[in-house]
Amino acid sequence: MGWIFACHSPSSPDVTGSIFWNLFFAWFGENQANPLPRCEIYKACYPACIILLLDALCKYCIALRTCSCRGYTSGIDFFSGGFMEVSWLEDFLTLAVTRNFSRAAELRNVTQPAFSRRIRNLEYWVGATLVDRSIFPIILTPAGDVFRKTAQETLDSLRNGREEAQGFVPKAGEIVSIAASHTLAVSFFSDWHMKLQAKIGKIKVRVVADHVAGCIEALITDNCDLMLSYSNPALPSLADIERYPYLTLSQERLVPVSIPKPDKTPFFDLNSEKTLPLLCYSSNSYLGRLTAAIIEREKLSPRLDFSVECSMSEVLKRGALAGAGIAWIPEGAARQELDSGALVIAGGINFTSPLAISLFRKIEPTRTEVEKVWSASMNNHR
Repeated sequence: MGWIFACHSPSSPDVTGSIFWNLFFAWFGENQANPLPRCEIYKACYPACIILLLDALCKYCIALRTCSCRGYTSGIDFFSGGFMEVSWLEDFLTLAVTRNFSRAAELRNVTQPAFSRRIRNLEYWVGATLVDRSIFPIILTPAGDVFRKTAQETLDSLRNGREEAQGFVPKAGEIVSIAASHTLAVSFFSDWHMKLQAKIGKIKVRVVADHVAGCIEALITDNCDLMLSYSNPALPSLADIERYPYLTLSQERLVPVSIPKPDKTPFFDLNSEKTLPLLCYSSNSYLGRLTAAIIEREKLSPRLDFSVECSMSEVLKRGALAGAGIAWIPEGAARQELDSGALVIAGGINFTSPLAISLFRKIEPTRTEVEKVWSASMNNHR
């Protein structure tokens, strides 16, 4: 791979031609013993050059020390790109598992063009092509195979360093780390944990609540032992990848809820023709995409008026309880309110969608404590 330069190119053709490029080649002649490699040069204003460097879209940035509008140039500044984002390593490891840019982008919760740019940025930073894009499914190049191990070790080291800095260094085998979606961490985990302990004794568990994409990232990058999340056939998940076996712990539904009228019918009724205020999830969240699929399938958009957006079910449920509108909530997360009558389901079964509560792991053997949790969960939910 050649070198990519971002060059601050002043507006004056005279300065550009006679001073800037002379300085560039003079600098290169003094600092590069080998022949000039293949180069790509971007001309841009000074701020744009710095942005290109910081975003790792170029390897070097060369800029005039003073602005040409002042009438003189005192020298040349050279900046070498050394910036790399940890998220690029996580992107790369996800791509190495899925071998598909589109699928990896979905799991990382970014658009495919943005994901592709991030992989390319990492390749520029490494200085080697890591992915062979000429075949499908993609494969890693020999350099990519070598770097994959380095990326994983780097993330492991960073995670361990973070835990040490936080004063929390668990003894090997003692603690089971579980990444769980926010809703399941609140509505499902405690009861499930108690049942497990009743079966296999005390279990030390660390729960990290995150959105579904964050949980997937944690499992792929070895930042957790197990992942607890929703899954639905309509949306992609790790269930489609053999390396990540899973157990279905429970089945429930995503249901529309509303406060009731005095006669206990829904105040906001999807079977009516009225326009209803909608309390919705963030569009890029897992439950947001599932809700959007229901709305599209049932052609509800003309009758729903956006009111509040949030990625957390608990916030939307509170809004529904306050009478602010209709919200789609996992049935288990609203069980207490539905049983008490504080909320009612706001439409027929056609306005709902099935939700599986799934426990994921990696296929490779792991620590004894993790295997105990997995085996107990398997026996309990056959």
